[in-house]
Amino acid sequence: MEISHKKPLRAFTQREAIFESITGEKSKESISPDGMNINIEKKKTTITIRNNKTSFFIEGIESEKQANTFATYLFNKTKRALDWSEIQRVGIRTFWISPVRINFFELVRRFKERFFNPDNIIVQNSVDVCALLDFKDNERIATYRVGPMEKTQLEQRFMIFKKGGDFPDQFIFVDVDLGFVDAEANDDIDDMLRTAINFSKNKALQTDKILNK
Repeated sequence: MEISHKKPLRAFTQREAIFESITGEKSKESISPDGMNINIEKKKTTITIRNNKTSFFIEGIESEKQANTFATYLFNKTKRALDWSEIQRVGIRTFWISPVRINFFELVRRFKERFFNPDNIIVQNSVDVCALLDFKDNERIATYRVGPMEKTQLEQRFMIFKKGGDFPDQFIFVDVDLGFVDAEANDDIDDMLRTAINFSKNKALQTDKILNK
């Protein structure tokens, strides 16, 4: 999740107090004048705070309810600690994986056939593929990324805490970022999360039907 706000945050002279108010612990990390990163290892969560932008990256979520509950809690606690001004945009980005019964190379071949023109020489010669599409959901813009992925790629690109987790060796990877802007970005975060998770889950299920049949 990423939150953009109009006015800069209060001076980072209170950086240590911000860290402690969110985590309940003393900061053990260096905090640069440009911002700060908070790693909450027991919650497998990273919070990145910049002058006009704050983001949360949460690993190890096992259910939609858990995602909604924890993200809402984290959003509200951080909002109180940082005293955000009017929010310009809330981007809620979720990752979905779908296991497959074929190897990675066969999955790449299937992806080429069902998302691209396999006769295209550029597509033919590629060893890996992905697709990026934008959708409109009412007035919201959603960015959808999809491609075959291996467990090692997931760990290297997206994971800080949960290395070697219970993931399949290869799978379909769906990444959806749904943005809420202006007035809607200042609505109830629980409603935004529910909308984003439902929209993203629908895209993940549609993708699975395309590639897993």
